[in-house]
Amino acid sequence: MSAPLLDVRSLAKRFELRGGLFGRSAGVVHAVQEVDLRVAPGETLGLVGESGCGKTTVGRSLLRLVEPSAGEILYRAPRASLVGSALEGRGRTEGDRAVLDVRALRGRELRALRRHLQIVFQDPFASLNPRLTVGQALSEPLVVHGLARGAEARARVAALLERVGLRPEHAARYPHEFSGGQRQRIGIARALALEPRFVVLDEAVSALDVSVQAQVLNLLLDLQRDAGLAYLFIAHDLAVVRYVAQRVAVMYLGRIVEEGPSAEVLGAARHPYTRALIAAAPRRSASGIAPRLVLAGEPPSPLAPPAGCAFHPRCPLVEERCRSERPLLLPSGGAHQVACHLASRGAS
Repeated sequence: MSAPLLDVRSLAKRFELRGGLFGRSAGVVHAVQEVDLRVAPGETLGLVGESGCGKTTVGRSLLRLVEPSAGEILYRAPRASLVGSALEGRGRTEGDRAVLDVRALRGRELRALRRHLQIVFQDPFASLNPRLTVGQALSEPLVVHGLARGAEARARVAALLERVGLRPEHAARYPHEFSGGQRQRIGIARALALEPRFVVLDEAVSALDVSVQAQVLNLLLDLQRDAGLAYLFIAHDLAVVRYVAQRVAVMYLGRIVEEGPSAEVLGAARHPYTRALIAAAPRRSASGIAPRLVLAGEPPSPLAPPAGCAFHPRCPLVEERCRSERPLLLPSGGAHQVACHLASRGAS
């Protein structure tokens, strides 16, 4: 991979629980632990795993929507794109790029970073202000960042709506007047308003009907091709991830357990958890939908992660070493990495 657009090292996020009359600490939730990610310009990295594994927390931590507890987030921006902003002159230089430490930015600098890094949320209705028209919602970031006002802002809003498959006259309507698919297109338009280079797509199509999903996915791919966008595509539907992502990272209990090219990870998984996820996906058989394979047991609590490999209480290949020694994410041939002591066994 060339120099990554976003380079994440040892990212961690812990949430302290408090309870009782005096708000004493009731424990710490280890939501994300030692996550490393690289996303190249124009690339889609899929992030998959069961509900509660920490996928959304990773995405929001990258954008500082939640504050990471530890780790480093580096963003490489063309220096020309920083001219005139609060980020001009910040970061070290790599050729014509500035390498920005995302966690070190504050105030005006962090606001300026929002032009470069954006997010599309899972629920398109909850993410839109019901009291604002679509035109107001899309023009607000333009005004806040000093990019356009008045007639110029209205013209840019109309162009944004057409770009995502809607009509300029839709700018006068409110969110409740649209279907779910149309609302998600509005959410995508809002994310694109500031012309970002990296977008987190947090389950961006999971709430949509299958036919609408296909339309929105194709829209996202078209936008990526036209604007050179990089995506972190958070999802639980492996078929969708296979369709849009060049690389896939698999999370379990806050850690990456397998990562590599999507064709290798989803076609020849080496971690038992990844293989279980693939086996659990609905598949068609001669008589219809084949039965789903469900993992036994529940994921351990992030309040008290088990020793050794976190997957060992549910793993069909578990050995004594797995109960006491946590496996590291190590190369397993080419660009494929896996965190499993027994990765060479039972490959499918």
